Amino acid sequence: MSDITTFLRTDRIACDRLFQRVEHAVRRRSWLAAFGANARFENALNQHLLMEEEVLFRALEQYTSDARKPIAAMLLEHQQLRRVAAGATTAIRRCHAQSFFNSASAFRLMMAEHCMKEEGIVLAMADHFLRPAARFLVDSMRAVATRSAGDQPLSVTASIG
Repeated sequence: MSDITTFLRTDRIACDRLFQRVEHAVRRRSWLAAFGANARFENALNQHLLMEEEVLFRALEQYTSDARKPIAAMLLEHQQLRRVAAGATTAIRRCHAQSFFNSASAFRLMMAEHCMKEEGIVLAMADHFLRPAARFLVDSMRAVATRSAGDQPLSVTASIG
C-alpha cells in the first residue's frame, strides 16, 4: 500500500465519521445539529472526490491509457454519490428522518461498493504506476482539499503524512 492509498483511505474514514455524526443527530431528531454536521460532511466528501478527480485520476490518465475506463466508471459513481448525498441533505432540510435514512442507506451501500472497486482497481493502478510520484500527488491532493475548503480542510487531509 502506497502513500496515496493510505492518504485517501484515511481521508475516507474521516468522511465516514462525519457522516456517522449526521446519522446520530438525525436519530435524535436534533435537526440543527444534523444540518451543521451534514454541511461538514458534504464539504469533506466534496474535498475527497475533488482530490481524486483533479489529481489522482488526471495523473493516472496521463500515465496509462488503461486507466480511462475505470476512471470513467469512478466519475460516474462520484456523480451518483453526490446525488444521493444531496437527497440526504434535502431530507434534513425538510426534517424528514425516514427520507434521510433511506438516502443514508443508499449512500452507504453505494460508497461501500465504490470503495471496493476503487481500491481494487484505481488505487492498485496508482500504487503500481504512480509510486515514484506519491509524495507529490499527496501534496497536490492536500492543496486541492485546502482550496476547496477555503483554506480550512474539514477532513484529516491536512494532518496525514
